[in-house]
Amino acid sequence: MKTILSIFTFICFCCSLLAADPFGLEMGWSIDQILEAGAEIKEKEDEETGYLLALDVPSPHPDLPVYVVLVDNEVGLYYIQAVGIGKSDSRDGITLENLYDKLHFQLSEKYGEPILEVSKYDYPDFDYLNWMSEIETKPVAACWGAGGDSGIDTIILQPELIDAETGTCSVIYNGLNSSVIRERDYQKGISAL
Repeated sequence: MKTILSIFTFICFCCSLLAADPFGLEMGWSIDQILEAGAEIKEKEDEETGYLLALDVPSPHPDLPVYVVLVDNEVGLYYIQAVGIGKSDSRDGITLENLYDKLHFQLSEKYGEPILEVSKYDYPDFDYLNWMSEIETKPVAACWGAGGDSGIDTIILQPELIDAETGTCSVIYNGLNSSVIRERDYQKGISAL
């Protein structure tokens, strides 16, 4: 009986790791809950209705060391952006392309196939030997829909150029609760029209 309970506990633990929220954070959390989870604020900027925070997160991704979150006083955490460090690359962009492909694979393993994607294969004239310059004029990105109990609406993966030979990748999580923020912002200017 003890063995069965131990196996069941282990399986539950493994399932909770698979269903874990991104970087140890959960959409809807207040700043206090984010800090209780083990995040550390590196920079904090007050806004009228919430905060923009740069964080050290509880569960960082090895290729994405920079984290920016938006926390609203009413709906809590509704936006997470994880950004890689700019990597110098040759014009062929193989380092950036490999990072993008790696993150794409990892996100697909966790959330399934993207619901929307623009890849290099969508451009018949894409020059694979000049990936860095090509993504400047031919955007590449993928979008997943998480839904369910995760509190996540969409996840966007996109490479970003810093200059002609330096780039990084960014992963953006939009919470289901971000629609409240959009609606509030839309309503602000109606009376002035």
